[in-house]
Amino acid sequence: MGLEDPVTAPEPKKNCLRSTQTAIAQHWTVPPKHRTPEQDAAEEWLITFYLGKNRYYSLHWLPFSRWYLFFASFLVQFCIGSLYSWSVFNKPVDLHVYDDSTAGRAVNAFYIAVGVFGTTTAIMGPWIERHGPRAGVMLGTSSFLIGHFIVAIGVHHKAIAAIYIGYGIFCGFGMGLCYISPVSALQKWFPDYRGTAAGFAVGGYGAGSVVWAKVYLPCIDAVGLSSTFILIGCVMAFAMYVCAIVLRSPHHEFVVSGLNIHGEAVEEADELIHQGEKISAMSSHEYESITTPTAHDVQEIVEPTTATNTLVRKLTLIDAIKTPDFLCMYIMFFANQLYGLIVLSKLSSMCTDIFGKTAAQASDIVSVNGVFNCCGRLVFPLVSDVIVRKFNVEHSFSRKCLYYYALASQVIILGTIPILMRNNHYSAFVAEVFILTASYGGGFGTIPAFLTDMFGAFNIGAMHGLILTAWSIGGVVGGITFNHTYSNQISDGWEVHEAYIYTVRRIFVIVIIGFVIVFFVRTNAEDRFEPGYHLSMFGRRIISIKGKQEPQKDEPLLETAYFLVQFCIGSLYSWSVFNKPIDKHVYNDASAGFAVNAFYSAVGIFGTTTAIMGPWIERNGPRAGVVLGTSSFLIGHIIVAIGVHFKAIEAIYVGYGLFCGFGMGLCYIAPVSALQKWFPDYRGMAAGFAVGGYGAGAVVWAKVYRPCIEAVGVSSTFLIVGCAMSLTMYLCAIVLRTPHLEFTVGGLNIHGEVVDESVALTDSAERGSLTSKEMYKSVTAESEVDFIVNTNTQVRKMSLIEAIKSPDFLCMYLMFFANQIYGLVVLSKLSNMCTDIFGQTGDEAANIVSINGVFNCFGRLFFSLASDLVARNFNIEHAFARKCVFYTTLILQAIIVGTTPMLIRNNQYTAFVVEIFILTASYGGGFGTIPAFLTDMFGAFNIGAMHGLILTAWSIGGVVGGITFNNAYSRNIDAGVTIGEAYISTVSDIFIIVLAGFVILLFVRTNPMDRFESGYHFSLFGKRVISIEGKQEPPNMDLRTQVV
Repeated sequence: MGLEDPVTAPEPKKNCLRSTQTAIAQHWTVPPKHRTPEQDAAEEWLITFYLGKNRYYSLHWLPFSRWYLFFASFLVQFCIGSLYSWSVFNKPVDLHVYDDSTAGRAVNAFYIAVGVFGTTTAIMGPWIERHGPRAGVMLGTSSFLIGHFIVAIGVHHKAIAAIYIGYGIFCGFGMGLCYISPVSALQKWFPDYRGTAAGFAVGGYGAGSVVWAKVYLPCIDAVGLSSTFILIGCVMAFAMYVCAIVLRSPHHEFVVSGLNIHGEAVEEADELIHQGEKISAMSSHEYESITTPTAHDVQEIVEPTTATNTLVRKLTLIDAIKTPDFLCMYIMFFANQLYGLIVLSKLSSMCTDIFGKTAAQASDIVSVNGVFNCCGRLVFPLVSDVIVRKFNVEHSFSRKCLYYYALASQVIILGTIPILMRNNHYSAFVAEVFILTASYGGGFGTIPAFLTDMFGAFNIGAMHGLILTAWSIGGVVGGITFNHTYSNQISDGWEVHEAYIYTVRRIFVIVIIGFVIVFFVRTNAEDRFEPGYHLSMFGRRIISIKGKQEPQKDEPLLETAYFLVQFCIGSLYSWSVFNKPIDKHVYNDASAGFAVNAFYSAVGIFGTTTAIMGPWIERNGPRAGVVLGTSSFLIGHIIVAIGVHFKAIEAIYVGYGLFCGFGMGLCYIAPVSALQKWFPDYRGMAAGFAVGGYGAGAVVWAKVYRPCIEAVGVSSTFLIVGCAMSLTMYLCAIVLRTPHLEFTVGGLNIHGEVVDESVALTDSAERGSLTSKEMYKSVTAESEVDFIVNTNTQVRKMSLIEAIKSPDFLCMYLMFFANQIYGLVVLSKLSNMCTDIFGQTGDEAANIVSINGVFNCFGRLFFSLASDLVARNFNIEHAFARKCVFYTTLILQAIIVGTTPMLIRNNQYTAFVVEIFILTASYGGGFGTIPAFLTDMFGAFNIGAMHGLILTAWSIGGVVGGITFNNAYSRNIDAGVTIGEAYISTVSDIFIIVLAGFVILLFVRTNPMDRFESGYHFSLFGKRVISIEGKQEPPNMDLRTQVV
């Protein structure tokens, strides 16, 4: 049966999943919304009210001028700058709710607000572009006011949860909207003074942080804590509602100083308008309708500033997000603001605890420091405008120079501050902090103009929101990590200044990285818009990577998305962090040992899901798989949070074991399956990169969970982390996809066949989308003549049933089980082995476990990449190269597992740790290489199902092996066996399994002559050592019974 004609085929039925995908895509695509004459007439006046249904009411008292927006934007930012003054409430709230001013719980409202603030700016940017700054500030102010009322109620009833919800969620959401709305509008109204406009707007934010800190305490003394939130909330909301009346976006024909809103010279803009590209600033129509600029555009336009602005205006939002320049700017901005977020929030404590100053003196320094923050926000962007006008350089280059200065000054200051702390040089310390804070504020003031110059006036709302997530991450993750580390070091007897220096040094490294990264932010239009990656310096190109001829613009973004999805679900391996807190919370006994069953349940469901849902992934594509998996993952975390709150262990099992296990299974195989199709020339590297994210996630999340639990509690940790990871995976799902059947790269199609050999198949009506069901069915029957022409061609012809029935798959299944059993069973007990056998401390064991996780991630990347290098350099079959890698991993495991008992008995800790690291890399290497091995053996169409099936070996090893090990270990301990011998008993059993896997690997046939000839045949060194002929077809009985 042939494929349906795509023109006449019925439209696919709508379902919940498809509706979700459509909603996400529509949110990030801004449709046209043209202004009406009524709106244009009404907005000629300063005071204008929108009454709905295209009706407006204006007071014809004052005509509108763009300069009024300066004051309105400043005032809005001034009000929401109160976020930085929350620290004033910490002790009063803790004292009122817990009768203990040192309880340390109120500060969590600030961390939640910062997280929600950043998330809001990232998600709501496109909404702001569609609806304008007035709607954004109105909605934000309403949420801000409601939040203050909820906080007041929470304070009155001593309910900390209400304070978290009110300030953390509602106020955080409102402040996020009110932050980006005015900035986005000012960038359109002031194309001639973008830096000054941005600096003046966010300068209000810095000024607010200074003033409100001085207002709060007198208000608390005068009217009480609860009433202060109502009074201050109403005052600020009233001011912001009034400002919202003034705010608006310019008409698309707005021109000032010879420039339109894009910064283009009016004459060239008029030409574009006459060509039908007339667009409203409220609509951002160019997001989807304007073509991407080409290198030819760059060469044709002479005047550099106009050329750049014209090309930038053609950037769509997705193109802007995908560019490497935005990634570099994101890292640069993160590095610029990290010190200000983490350490400067402790400036008062540093003055009193390190230099012995009084609280009043410290308070004065904090106030003056806030002034430098505000000045930095104003001066830096203003200077960037001055540089543009005086030296006639690109706008974006002038902003880049300011960031060079900001980061260079931070590098110098952070490098010398430890000396000042140790030698008690207070005056020099304060001077350096003031300069550093000005640089920190300057980064905030300059970034809106920098983003507008780089990505256009229509993208500023969304791009500014996205980059502010760097600030949010720094505030939440960095702040919690700093507090946790600082508290532990003080508890361990560190001196106060040494505990601060420890953090300063680590931030110093990040700032240096940020300084280097700025170099790779390209402001040269010819570099940016020519296909490929090019970087020039002093007019000469120093980096030039040509773009590919095939249209593969999505691959770098795809790789990042696949990595991030795997990074999030790698949290499965970090579950052990929750075992003791959950057992203690539910059973009041940290050693109850029941919480770990949620992990075993998740592993079992994970493997079952990958086995069953593989064909579904192949039919519906990776986007559907990740969206469905993420939804289940998020629901699971919510159920776990509810179960922890009500101390219901069954809900925890259902939430994490069932829902999260199902979601993680889908999210694991979906990206791996797609990458094998996108990279037929680098299958090993692609697989290793994807599952390497899984290994990296296991390391990072283990470090994140514990500080989060201490800061917000176990239940809230599941909600916060679950929402953060789910948001990341939903965003990644937007860009996930599989290539077209005709996709080629490096002269290969998705099956790894040379392109010329696949032409005949393309011409025989086998064209279609990879997401169609037809692509998953078997292609054509094997030819009886010359059946081995090309390995990849034969592999492509395999149906799923034939692949599963192959004896090679059975051997690979057993081999993979042997490769991962030690890692699953014994390495999960590595911390206990370090403490119980070798007498190490808990912290030392935790460090070994963390480093071991790095080796797991490294193995996933290295071994898979090595298999590609072996295949290319020695010109051998790709499948044979993967087989060689598995030989290496199993040999290493056999040697190490065989010698581990000797090291345990002789207490040789260093050698034990080295062997464990090597063994873990081999274990991870198996995970990284198996997707490419399966694709080479059974084809690109079968990879989703086959990968899912083979992961059941990992699931069985985790559930059955883990339970069996625990039971055997307990029996040995009860029988009086020493701890070391109890472990050795299990290691000896695993040693036999690993040896069996090594032998079985020999029978995995990679020779196509052996595999595709009827029967079972096995060759070694070019000679057949096993040959079992296949069954002959039954003879024609009619011919045999004919009688002459």
